[in-house]
Amino acid sequence: MLAGDYNVMPREFDVYKPERWVNDTLFRDEIRDAFKNLVAQGWTDALRKCTRTSVFACRPEAFGLRKTREVKREQRF
Repeated sequence: MLAGDYNVMPREFDVYKPERWVNDTLFRDEIRDAFKNLVAQGWTDALRKCTRTSVFACRPEAFGLRKTREVKREQRF
């Protein structure tokens, strides 16, 4: 089992307004390819196993974190 926040946006589908993330490190081809390689090895992306719809995280404003849909999805294997 691999667990954790992999800090990657595998596809445009996985982020709100992908055009805003084009220059972000987490959206770079080499990062996305590394994630695809894990899936190709047989690891299961647990979020995609449970849902095929777009899912975005919301960070509570009370903790000084952003309160917007403009965030990446969190990776779960």
